Amino acid sequence: MSDFFIEEVDWSDPENPIVTKTKLPFQIGCKLDKGVSVFEVTKLPKEFPLRKLLRTTCSVRILKGEKIRKVSMIEKAAKSRSKHMQELQCIKGLSFVKGRKNDKEFLFTPQDIILEDISIRKAGFLLTGGTINAPDQLVMINNDGSMGSNLRALVGTDKPNEGPSESTFSDVKANFATFDADQPEDAEEHEPPEVIEPEIDENGGEGEGGDPPLDDQGARRVTVEEIEEIITELGLTQEQRDKILGGGN
Repeated sequence: MSDFFIEEVDWSDPENPIVTKTKLPFQIGCKLDKGVSVFEVTKLPKEFPLRKLLRTTCSVRILKGEKIRKVSMIEKAAKSRSKHMQELQCIKGLSFVKGRKNDKEFLFTPQDIILEDISIRKAGFLLTGGTINAPDQLVMINNDGSMGSNLRALVGTDKPNEGPSESTFSDVKANFATFDADQPEDAEEHEPPEVIEPEIDENGGEGEGGDPPLDDQGARRVTVEEIEEIITELGLTQEQRDKILGGGN
């Protein structure tokens, strides 16, 4: 996962933008009392309204080791758990009925759990055991694993004139933090290696020029002891040794 997950949107109807291409999977963080619980969206319809992203039927994977509230505090959360009881049975001690609202105990998922035919919103119900003031409690997870913008910034609300505009969508996409795994963590701290332009001779051609300089960041000096070891391994004569070491001085 290295890019913003919504790749193409049809803005023909500004009041009802349609997502026409997504990049799967992507991760969503569900805010709990302390921290977040992360799950992946692995499947979405080919097209769906951007405003209804949270209510669109999809498939999700709750990741191993993520937190889930032991007790369902509201009826909607209990129903979401009951619908997917078979998949959730691996979580020891998990309640599938409505309990007390002040119960703050959390359990951990012992393995990845795949849930089909569920919405992002109901997955949030299921994890928190309570009401998701959607999409305030749901956040996008950046590529480095940190929390990004909440989903309200992306999808707006269902109220008239409060949905996302093309410009606000572009802002959220631009602010989505990317992380290039092929680059070292301190890549930005290093200056690029100096480029030596070849000399131009009097006829307009390139001069012979020497070998390009070594990148000092990746090179190191060879010690005299290391040279002595190489000389010994090669079985060089005293004369050859003196030439390499500069006459033995």
